[in-house]
Amino acid sequence: MQIDYNRIPAYEWNWQFGEGDTRFGIMVRAHNRNHSQETLAILGNEGQWAWCVYAIFPQAHKLYSEVELPEQFDWHGGVTYDHIHDSRFTVVSYDWQKPFSYRKIGCDYQHWGDERFSHMSPSEGVPVEIRLDVKNLFEAISNA
Repeated sequence: MQIDYNRIPAYEWNWQFGEGDTRFGIMVRAHNRNHSQETLAILGNEGQWAWCVYAIFPQAHKLYSEVELPEQFDWHGGVTYDHIHDSRFTVVSYDWQKPFSYRKIGCDYQHWGDERFSHMSPSEGVPVEIRLDVKNLFEAISNA
């Protein structure tokens, strides 16, 4: 059976670093926009994929509540997502169901001049330029 990679809704790569209150994560996500060929023709140079990079900080991390966090790091095209996520279970059935909170902050690769990313299929892995941005983000967070 042949897999049609253009029909998969999203690809996601996740890395976890540190321990305890220094633990954080970095996520790269490629969303399939599922545009029809007609819509792609209207969009012109736009391709099928929308790439994003996120840093994820649990509540115990010192950068979780840092107000100036978006300006501290070099985000591709600037921060386009910054949200606190809370998990609260309405019914607790298991001991692992503890409330937790994390901050997810990130950027996308859909700005003027970024059309090339929308044509890069995640079936071939994370594009080199995005991998370099992830490496730089990891180093900046580790040294913050």
